[in-house]
Amino acid sequence: MRELKELAETYHLRKYWSDLKLKFKAEGNELSDKIGQLKMKAHDGKMRMTDAMGAEQLFRLV
Repeated sequence: MRELKELAETYHLRKYWSDLKLKFKAEGNELSDKIGQLKMKAHDGKMRMTDAMGAEQLFRLV
């Protein structure tokens, strides 16, 4: 839960998320294997690869 609070309070969300995914992988957390990437429209209108996961993985993250 502490990690989610830190995520909400940090201004470097992209870096935090990247570090958190590396931590998952280093710990052998299976959640890291279930994070995929999908092309989604960004604020600038371009399609960019974006991390995505299903509802079950989101609940496990929380």
